[in-house]
Amino acid sequence: MRFRTGHAVPALLALMVLCASPQPTDAQGGRGREGSVANTSIPPGNLPGPWMRNTELSEDPLAAIAGAWPEPELVPRVLRELTGSLNDRLATVLIKVNGDVVVLMDGRGDFRSFRPEEVGERLSRRRLSPSPYATVTPDGLRIETFISGWTRTDDFARQDDKLVRTTAILGGSTRALEIRTVYNPVGSDHPSVSQSPGAASPSARAAVIRILPPEREYRELLSGSVQIQTLVTHPGIRMVEFLLDGTPAQRTRRRPFKARLDLADPPREQMLDVRAYDAEGRLVAGERTILNRVDTPFGVRITTIRGEEINGSPAVRVVADILMPRSATLERVDFYRSESLVATRDDFDSGTGAGTARRTQVEALIQDVSTHDFVRVRARLADGRELEDAELLKGAEYQDEIDVQLVQLQVLVVDGRGDPVPDLKPDDFEVREGGVELPVEALFTATDVPLVLGFAIDSSESMLPIWRQLRHVASAFLEQTLTQKDKAFLVDFDRAVRLLQPLTGSKALLAGWLDRVTPWGGTALSDGVLFSLLQYGDEPGRRALVMVTDGADLHSRQRPEDPADLARRLGLPIYFVEMDNPLTELVKGADGMPLTRRNSHPRARKRIRRISEETGGRHFHIDPLAEDPPWTERIARAFDQIEEDLRHQHVLTYYSSQPRGAPIRPDIRVTRRDLKLRSVVPLEAIE
Repeated sequence: MRFRTGHAVPALLALMVLCASPQPTDAQGGRGREGSVANTSIPPGNLPGPWMRNTELSEDPLAAIAGAWPEPELVPRVLRELTGSLNDRLATVLIKVNGDVVVLMDGRGDFRSFRPEEVGERLSRRRLSPSPYATVTPDGLRIETFISGWTRTDDFARQDDKLVRTTAILGGSTRALEIRTVYNPVGSDHPSVSQSPGAASPSARAAVIRILPPEREYRELLSGSVQIQTLVTHPGIRMVEFLLDGTPAQRTRRRPFKARLDLADPPREQMLDVRAYDAEGRLVAGERTILNRVDTPFGVRITTIRGEEINGSPAVRVVADILMPRSATLERVDFYRSESLVATRDDFDSGTGAGTARRTQVEALIQDVSTHDFVRVRARLADGRELEDAELLKGAEYQDEIDVQLVQLQVLVVDGRGDPVPDLKPDDFEVREGGVELPVEALFTATDVPLVLGFAIDSSESMLPIWRQLRHVASAFLEQTLTQKDKAFLVDFDRAVRLLQPLTGSKALLAGWLDRVTPWGGTALSDGVLFSLLQYGDEPGRRALVMVTDGADLHSRQRPEDPADLARRLGLPIYFVEMDNPLTELVKGADGMPLTRRNSHPRARKRIRRISEETGGRHFHIDPLAEDPPWTERIARAFDQIEEDLRHQHVLTYYSSQPRGAPIRPDIRVTRRDLKLRSVVPLEAIE
């Protein structure tokens, strides 16, 4: 499988030379002049930011062309070229000012850079060169482009909280076409929103708080003194209150806003609330979770076989444990002697209904048995799912009741070259607890178990030059990786972190939100990793997280160690696709030309490589400036490898004899010497 895209954006090096070292600016954003006010060729400060077209207030480019030329064959060839992609190009615009350089990116991801000129300079340049140029107008900014005797002008001006763009195309002295496009600001961190009078406080607009899962071992229940830590996504949060079962327990004003709470002993389900307040004491965010909430997969296990004698004939009393998820209702349980149905139970009490995870014991007396018989128990849920367990009586241990827990583990096995291995069997694995070998109950393939995929993409300004191609490859990856039963969520992060789309099975929703993202601002990588890891919740299924980033971590509010610690605890495979930052990774020589390349964030790169290795994921490093092959092909190959890994994940199940609430520490090994176990992930209940 390969995703095809176009090559890198032309003139990339030219933009990087212009943007690598911005000129010093004064308080108004203009370049200072000796003994004078700010340079008047710098555009107004209310234009920068990402903008999205307001379709209700904007003119339709195609309708404008049709109105000017009712007969399509009469449209001049040059005009057809200019307007052919105009609808897409006008959909969004990003304006950025670096010193005295203006950068614009259109809806197709293509960008241009300009140094706005004064009138005298403009007239000289127009005579000498047909290249596009920019001038500052009384209302805003004008971009002019000359093509084969035709002129296209784009005038940008602010009207209240919107950006208005007037696009005019002229041939000779005749005004051939004029299109008016109105844009809304994109994102709560947009400069226009944050500076507008009467705007909500930053904390009220963008504050989010999340509860980090407390440190514990797999299936362990929490009791006694436990530390609770939070993730906040905005500096406007100044105080956090912790409530346990509705009762205030602790308040803190110290970052990273954590508290040590006394939980019930013995452990039970408890409700934890966190509430975040801004500097004025206003409640701006909150979250609630249930601690010690236990769920279980659907499972059937014969736990007791006791010999009895009825009227001089041998009989056995069989007890089966039925493990039911919260959403399940038990309908009936059938008991068989070999192939003969001998008993049915369907008179269950209210404890077998949906609402809580539970373990129900069902028993039956089976008469007239011999050592050559086997007993079989089949359970059926109200939604039609069925499972069964069987035990051969010959040599069976007639034992008292034992407590069992069905354990589910996501495993990925690779060969000597690191490639994932298909067609594995239960005999290829060995499971031990405390040195005692336990039988593998079942081994499921990726087609049997749905995938829960997290996709997080860096939308900082460094991604600007490659955004269109990157968005295309990412959309193709999601389209081809997700099946009908899979789910995914979409996160984007720059200086802030946002959940664009919660878990969904709709690829159209994911693609739609991905198309709305516009690069802007800094990078909070650690916050992005942590925030993404918290989105899985109790959703059952195989798990993986894909993060596309430039590798920088300039604005995170959490410690760099926090995402690594949580990733290790969850064991969830994280795949990092690291893109070199094309705007800042050039070191300029004395003549201002590119001289050497450098790694701007070596510590961050080392950290994400370590996280990917420890979680069983992968790390891909891609340089957008390398041309052989083009970076779009190399990132497509990286996504191919990720998709290959996901298709070869297996889910291994076995029954643990550990009592409920005790930590489970399985030792999983691959019995074949030519294979290696790359990752083991304890899963939530897969229904």
